[in-house]
Amino acid sequence: MSQYWISSDNATNKLSLSNNESQVYMVEVVGQKLQDLEILPYTYTTSVEQVSPDSVAARAGIQAHDKILSVNGLADKSWFQYSKLIRDNPGHVVYLVVDRAGVDANISLIPESVVMNDGQIIGRIGIMPSLDEEVLKSHQIVYKRTMVQSVVFAYQYTVDVIRLTMRSIVGLVSNKLSLDNLGGPISIAKSSAEALNNGIISFVGFLGLLSVSIGIFNLIPLPVLDGGQIILACYELLTGSKIRGKNKYIIALVGVVIILMISGFAMYNDLIRLFK
Repeated sequence: MSQYWISSDNATNKLSLSNNESQVYMVEVVGQKLQDLEILPYTYTTSVEQVSPDSVAARAGIQAHDKILSVNGLADKSWFQYSKLIRDNPGHVVYLVVDRAGVDANISLIPESVVMNDGQIIGRIGIMPSLDEEVLKSHQIVYKRTMVQSVVFAYQYTVDVIRLTMRSIVGLVSNKLSLDNLGGPISIAKSSAEALNNGIISFVGFLGLLSVSIGIFNLIPLPVLDGGQIILACYELLTGSKIRGKNKYIIALVGVVIILMISGFAMYNDLIRLFK
């Protein structure tokens, strides 16, 4: 059994651990986080999962799936230890040895200096580690629900997706979210492939998420969408007069232009991400 407290007043983390003999150990660490103690519900390997475009690592030639063997001559360390060496050397040359498809490669780079919120300056090169898949699989938890519980869960999940989709649409319209978040068919295809790689359950969940999101988008009050048709029908019902053919044509044309602009921008974002 373990418990963890964080006191933001004095930046003190207190970790209480009890062993099989019911003895309790209290560890007090000042100014550190669980990540610094390497206490996480998952395990990082020393392999690079992702390299940020136009980062220090990308310019130095580090590639995805490279395995870090040493940093500044220190070998056989964890990802956190390698990361700390990089963070502690902003603006200074750092020497790495990586394993790339069985061949060792020597790389030197200078981590960029990044100022944190607390004023601390750390080094950053722009790489993300991969997770230990075996550890993840060994700690998977399968929840079994009855039919009634499944229906309730599906309803709650759908409501959450609807809320998330509506908040996103409102955020885009109000400019609180960047239009760079828009994605088109290429993004959908990539996300589908990633979901499928994670298993059929993940893939089916993604299809459900996509279906609900498209359904909500279809209710946006644009003339060519169902939401727009509902608005027009309500207008005709309240006013008692039908919209004339020419006016209806102009309204529909405006809706088509807006949809094409949104689709075009989404495709543009897809192509930018694809060729980065």
